[in-house]
Amino acid sequence: RGRARLVLGQAAGQIAQLVALPFLTRSYLPAEFGLYQVALAAAIVIQPVATLRNEFLIPLEMARERVRQRYVRSLALTAAIVAVALGVYVLVGGDPGAVSLMVAPILAGNAWSIIDNARLIRLGAIRELSRRNLLTGIITAALQIAAAALSAPIVMLGIVVLAARALAILFTRVKVAEWPIGANASDQFGASTRGGFSAVVAGVISNGTVYGLTLLTLAAFTADWIGQVGIAQRIMGLITNEGVAGV
Repeated sequence: RGRARLVLGQAAGQIAQLVALPFLTRSYLPAEFGLYQVALAAAIVIQPVATLRNEFLIPLEMARERVRQRYVRSLALTAAIVAVALGVYVLVGGDPGAVSLMVAPILAGNAWSIIDNARLIRLGAIRELSRRNLLTGIITAALQIAAAALSAPIVMLGIVVLAARALAILFTRVKVAEWPIGANASDQFGASTRGGFSAVVAGVISNGTVYGLTLLTLAAFTADWIGQVGIAQRIMGLITNEGVAGV
């Protein structure tokens, strides 16, 4: 029952974001939406580096302190990468700067959500995780549609990603007095530097197989074409990469 609720919550949240796409593509120029798609793709490809794949280890850690350490470590590295992205925006400007400005909140929101979701899994809070998946999709879609309706700059779509995930985390936050017993991730998987590096590289390659196409088109096509490719990639990504995450 809990697994079914989790899958349904994930699916409903992704459907809400698919519903928002026609509103966004009619409100923003293809070139503008192309820049957003590049930022979205870059943030998703970079995410395994930002979290160090701790989302797979946190659910297996035995001690609360070790979970906290992995949690803080992931958010600290994410903050550092976000700072670099903002630095690129300040120093470079133009389209690359606009993309970097959008990468910052998208990466921050995605990484924070993924790590906190891992914490919920560690706590066995499947019901809350299901609600969070649903809320994330609905809030993201609603805020992006509102931004489009108000003719907000395209960079607002990136800020909306962070805001929606922050709200979903706030509404589904779980505090516990007693920490459930679990396995020791380091003992089970031999948390070595080589193993961690391999996991990060594998994550980048995995995300790149779906979202890398948008980044590759940046070298050969204009932002208008990237917008068209990005829309198709986004639909495919929601259905495949993210749509099956609940499973």
